[in-house]
Amino acid sequence: MANGAKRKMGGLLRQHDFRHFWLADAISQVGTRVSGTAISLLVVITLHASTFEISVLRTLQTLAYLLVGLQAGAWCDRVRKRPVLVGADLGRAVALGSIPVAAVFGALTIWQVYAAVFVAGVLTVFFDVAHQSFCRGW
Repeated sequence: MANGAKRKMGGLLRQHDFRHFWLADAISQVGTRVSGTAISLLVVITLHASTFEISVLRTLQTLAYLLVGLQAGAWCDRVRKRPVLVGADLGRAVALGSIPVAAVFGALTIWQVYAAVFVAGVLTVFFDVAHQSFCRGW
């Protein structure tokens, strides 16, 4: 390569904001994958859920896309994306964090898991929509 045509090494990783975003996104994605599997196992092992109850759980995890997907897209187009990403992740942490807290106090029920999973699903819709728009800026 000619001296003028040399590319800077590192690309996007040289940008401080991108590194923070990438790390936060990696943590969020790992948490999403682990919690999906862990909740299913918890409900089967601890609450002795039936096949139907597991199917209701899986349905509630994705039902939010059908119910609020379009509204979330329209709303996220009009607001700053970063606060939506942070708020949705924190909200999901609180909703899903209520499950082990209830288990510690012996108050865990399938209905509480359903509610937590549905709330996390709604927040996931907002996160995913804002995430797609936010990533286009890089």
